[in-house]
Amino acid sequence: MLLLDKNIANLKERSSEDLMELYANGSYEAFEFLFQRYSKRTYGYFIGKIKNSPDADELQQLLFLKMHSSKHLFQKKYKFEQWLFVIARTVLIDFLRKNKKIYLTESIDEKEYMLFQGSSADEINDIETHLESLSLKEREILKLR
Repeated sequence: MLLLDKNIANLKERSSEDLMELYANGSYEAFEFLFQRYSKRTYGYFIGKIKNSPDADELQQLLFLKMHSSKHLFQKKYKFEQWLFVIARTVLIDFLRKNKKIYLTESIDEKEYMLFQGSSADEINDIETHLESLSLKEREILKLR
């Protein structure tokens, strides 16, 4: 029992990339830690986009199923969080296309996400300036991509 507790404590301290690698090699405990780390954030992403709790729950399930089926594609040289949110975005777009629902909401924390990905504040301001020059329909199309 002490060995098991020590292994679990060891997993808590591992990076998400390490946990994903362990999960891809069969460690379901590693998946549990990844789910605990990211389930609230990914749910927040979905609920922020569609403002519908039952659909956000479904998207959350689809995301982690897709993560499971794609676990062999993960490469440790990439950040796990970015990889997961690319999957989340794809799941969301597929869901919206399949259900033909139109959710005209503002994207949550797009600036924060872009800064997280390494964009500078100047680059973000330039993008916002260009986006403001587009029509509402054109901006909505870009948001869905």
